[in-house]
Amino acid sequence: MTIYRDMRPSELDDVIDLIDLSFGGMRPNGALSKTYGPEPNQPARHVVAEDETTGRLLAVAAMYPQTLSVAGHTLHAWFLGVVGVHPRHRGEGHMQGVVNLLQQEARDAGDVDLLVLWGLRHRYAYFGYTPFGYEYSYGMNGSDVKHALASVDADDVAFRPLFDEPGDVEIAQRLNDARTVHVERDGAYLDRTLAHLRSDALAAVRGGEVLGYLTRDRRNPSQVHEVALFDPRDAGAVMKAYWTSLQPRGLDSFDLRISPTDVGLNEQLSIFSEGASVENLTQCDILDYAAMIEAYLAAANESWGVEPGRFSAVLDGQPVTVTVADGAVHAERVADDDAPRLDKADAQTLLGGLCARYRRDLPHTPAGWFPLPVSWYWSDLN
Repeated sequence: MTIYRDMRPSELDDVIDLIDLSFGGMRPNGALSKTYGPEPNQPARHVVAEDETTGRLLAVAAMYPQTLSVAGHTLHAWFLGVVGVHPRHRGEGHMQGVVNLLQQEARDAGDVDLLVLWGLRHRYAYFGYTPFGYEYSYGMNGSDVKHALASVDADDVAFRPLFDEPGDVEIAQRLNDARTVHVERDGAYLDRTLAHLRSDALAAVRGGEVLGYLTRDRRNPSQVHEVALFDPRDAGAVMKAYWTSLQPRGLDSFDLRISPTDVGLNEQLSIFSEGASVENLTQCDILDYAAMIEAYLAAANESWGVEPGRFSAVLDGQPVTVTVADGAVHAERVADDDAPRLDKADAQTLLGGLCARYRRDLPHTPAGWFPLPVSWYWSDLN
């Protein structure tokens, strides 16, 4: 018989070993050091599958609580991270057992607004997750530098490891906190947060002044995961200098992802990058539709403005009426008597799906309201 239960604190080392085995030697205390490195570290909630006869741990799943600041609103998310099953016990239903237990604990907590993960779409659709939100991916190459950035002076822009100098933690914290939408990051382990999943964090410096930072894949520096600058107008010089720094490695191009609500960076990169694409990385299970819509629609309104209007529906059993008027967004937990009723999959697709516009069976909504600008940077994925 298998028991699904919360992990005991004394089992943490065994759980880390099980995660390592399940993911083919990922070394969680390195790749996931913000959670499994030295204390203090990111809080986590683990559940396990235990063989009642032998006492062996067969599977594990973890949720990582996150506080989101969204245009002045506070949302509480649980990020479903590692879901690992011992290789000899796959196909026995243990993934379903541990994930269902965590999902129920999130609902029972009563203060969780959404669950989020980064994983295969149809593997997690069974648990109520659907693709949700988007980010922009920009490409930079030598032609952009030669032509679009020809007049930009980047000779005095250099890079050094972030967190090598006093004050770097405060700088990185200020840059993150200044974003319209961001995951709150704890300064006690911020260096490990930005090193998440084998990343390097680099400070961009000009004449001793820190312009901002970027994070990149440690093994493939042509993949830039995050950019944060005090003045987005420095983006051209920083991108040109970064391209130059890649030349000794024989790399002529790089890609970078930007959250849709980082308006200044998107404006600059759209001017001189080779091209942009819109991509989805995360999936969500929404627990509080009114809170989610009000916060992220306010972020869209602050970032680029949304059309005034009104929308009323019953979303997965939750009545919601949203109004945008006089520059403000307001959501109520009521619905019109004749409001359309959507199940969970359709409700989440309407609010966060990139291709919802092609679903003629979904209700009409005011132009430009959806998809909501939901996005996570690489460092905040779990």
